[in-house]
Amino acid sequence: MEDRFKVFMAVWILLAIFSLAFQRFNKDVRLKQKIYPWTMIGMGIIFIFFTIWVGAPLNSLFFTVPSLILICFITIRNSRYCPKCGAFVYNWNWFDKVKYCSKCGAPL
Repeated sequence: MEDRFKVFMAVWILLAIFSLAFQRFNKDVRLKQKIYPWTMIGMGIIFIFFTIWVGAPLNSLFFTVPSLILICFITIRNSRYCPKCGAFVYNWNWFDKVKYCSKCGAPL
């Protein structure tokens, strides 16, 4: 089980590095907007797969799956990309929309 956890951590770290590099160095805002929701959903599915593979009890999925669905939904809903500079803008206020980019000040 310890070896499986090491594989889980290695894959998770590689996915994080790839995702951060893509977000940082890719300037195509439309591509980022298209890929981001699928990336979040894919990461959630990979996390559930690894949770089962590492040996977590299956009844833990009754908590894990709804939690991941909620986390992915909120993250996708609150995330935007600036059309001018391509910066990732996350709205921490759930009840109000972000109107301007925090990096360059352009309207969203």
